[in-house]
Amino acid sequence: MSDDADLFRDLRQWAADCNAERHLALYKKTRNGLCVLRAYQEYRRLQLPVPEVILQWIDGAAERLLAAKGQPEIAAAVEMTAKRGGPQGASVLIGQERQRDIVEAFRDARIANDRATPPRPIKEVAERVGRRFDVSANHVQVLAAQWGKASKGKPASIDIQSVINGIYRKN
Repeated sequence: MSDDADLFRDLRQWAADCNAERHLALYKKTRNGLCVLRAYQEYRRLQLPVPEVILQWIDGAAERLLAAKGQPEIAAAVEMTAKRGGPQGASVLIGQERQRDIVEAFRDARIANDRATPPRPIKEVAERVGRRFDVSANHVQVLAAQWGKASKGKPASIDIQSVINGIYRKN
């Protein structure tokens, strides 16, 4: 294989790993099974091997789906249940991704602000991020506080750390 082909393969692998890591981090926070499926798609789209832990999650979901007797069990099989137990669709994930993007933008803006001389007040940083996402500065700060807390409720059925460790062991 040529050096260019190796480089291209490595770049595809890096892109899939980075994107999958973002999806799995969101899964860890939200327990939304669609995040795991999106991580799976990152590898498949680039025609790369899918990490074993993702395949194990899919195998488990398949077993649960085959045993499901109704809509609640189907939603639970792929971890697509809302806090009250009912099914949730992809629109919920889109909202969760938007919240994550706002929190990440605020985190990055705060890091940049900490390096500025003189640093601006945090409220002003939140206002700038809020304008970018068309939300209030207060909403930005509330989301950052909520997402900064450890997730509560059921534990993740996929261990994101084992995925991350597997990703970085490949290199």
